[in-house]
Amino acid sequence: MNGDGWCLELPDGLIAKPHTAWGYESGGIARGWIGEAPVTVIVQVKQLEIGFNAWVRGVTASWLEHEQPRRIKLPGASDAVRIDGYIEFDGLGAEDDREQCIAVCAKADAERLS
Repeated sequence: MNGDGWCLELPDGLIAKPHTAWGYESGGIARGWIGEAPVTVIVQVKQLEIGFNAWVRGVTASWLEHEQPRRIKLPGASDAVRIDGYIEFDGLGAEDDREQCIAVCAKADAERLS
């Protein structure tokens, strides 16, 4: 799955298509199953008007709970974090309306974009 300035390798079994959400410049969505688990992958791209760390804090502001974001290495990114936690989700039989969520937030390497 790829778009304007980004590329993501997905496991077999996920069906991907372009998708853009309000306030974002580009993105994609993929859905399917890995084993017995339903999986949704969402990519959203936007120019940040605040610092990367502040933006990451905003991502988890409405989550029910989450672990401390941890820095990861991601090809093409100058900075990236992974956040594991739980969001409220009413649907697909989520127990107590709690769904496990993993977010990977990445800051594009400016040199690669130019």
